Amino acid sequence: MKRVYLLVIALFLLVIGPIKAQYSVLLNFDVTNGAGPYGSLTLSGSRLYGMTSDNTLFVVDTNGNGFTNILLFTGPNGSSPRSSLILSGKVLYGMTEFGGLGYGTIFSIDTNGANFNKLWNFYDTSGDEPYGALALSGKTLYGTTGFGAPPHQYGNIFKIDTDGSNFKVLLYFNSLNGSYPFCSLVILGNTMFGTTSKGGANGDGSLFSIKTDGSGYKDMHDFNGTNGRDPVSSLTYYKGILYGTTEAGGFFDDGCVFSIDTNGNIFKDILDFNVTNGLLPHGSLSISGKKLFGMTYFGGNLHDSGCIFQVDTNGMNYKELFNFNGTDGANPYGDVMIYGNSLYGMTQLGGTDSHGVIFKLDTTNIGNSVHELSLNSQLIKVFPNPSNGVFTISFSHAEFVSASQTIVEVYNVLGEKVLKQILRFPQDDNLIRHLS
Repeated sequence: MKRVYLLVIALFLLVIGPIKAQYSVLLNFDVTNGAGPYGSLTLSGSRLYGMTSDNTLFVVDTNGNGFTNILLFTGPNGSSPRSSLILSGKVLYGMTEFGGLGYGTIFSIDTNGANFNKLWNFYDTSGDEPYGALALSGKTLYGTTGFGAPPHQYGNIFKIDTDGSNFKVLLYFNSLNGSYPFCSLVILGNTMFGTTSKGGANGDGSLFSIKTDGSGYKDMHDFNGTNGRDPVSSLTYYKGILYGTTEAGGFFDDGCVFSIDTNGNIFKDILDFNVTNGLLPHGSLSISGKKLFGMTYFGGNLHDSGCIFQVDTNGMNYKELFNFNGTDGANPYGDVMIYGNSLYGMTQLGGTDSHGVIFKLDTTNIGNSVHELSLNSQLIKVFPNPSNGVFTISFSHAEFVSASQTIVEVYNVLGEKVLKQILRFPQDDNLIRHLS
């Protein structure tokens, strides 16, 4: 005999299916507005700031409008920036690889383009060719140079006050403790962390820590090829762990993603690149929750022009979010920046004029997207309700055309699940369920 149910139905509809992220080119560089960006973007409000290697410093809105070149490097004030900007209040700080006295500069400029100040000219023993971005703690800027004059040709770590005073080299690299740092420093309390692209015990680069006063230098890890080689990116910190990439080495010698605790005790190679999933990661990683985002200069499973990727902090669930094809950009050198549900970045080459692009990647619907729709949605109808055990569920098919399948769950007023069914469109536009 059929049992009779008096139901008040709550409906939860979960849409599961791979949905491509929305990629858009915000700007094509064409020489007149810049060319060949190496660094990353810096956000202030809803405006993005960056530099190109052909000597421009620019600003553009996050929607791609309002592009303005706010500074042209001419040589005496700097030349060929390959680093990124950092922001403090309404002041930007940055470095150029060359210019000044010939070996690079440190500068500051307001976000509106006013009050440019050359804070330092690199020369001889103060270092040559800074690559990474500066790091700020209080009123002191910290950074690295990639090279220097003999006997300090392996690069150094320095500090300087934000007004350009009190420049000091904190450490000269000597190959044994590392050489040629191209990274930005990460500051945690009074300790800084970074990498060198070469040197160390095996000559394949090192990962180090040092106090902000220049004391307590520690070689935390020496790369050996198998666990990575030639780290040129900066480290990313999350809950006691530092994450980074090497542009070579790993199982396939195509680079890897690694993690290490801040004591240097637990090093893990969590992902090996193999050309198909990317090759030669230059930029640093960005983190959101337990997901790391980054880019590779080459590789990807479609065009070999680089890709944007996502991977969990434990190395699981790797996804290629976007493959550059040349027309929409190629060969990204910097980082991706997270802003809301979007990733922003630049490519060194590609675009309509082959001089690079600024892009936006919307991550809202990346991967297996799950949406919950309640009974009061205009898309859903359940009748009769209450029910004696026979009811019909109907909803608009158009809402879910991008999904590969839909799961419908129905609960009674006691919270008991009385129905779970997987639908596959278009044959299951309406569902009729008899309870017995």
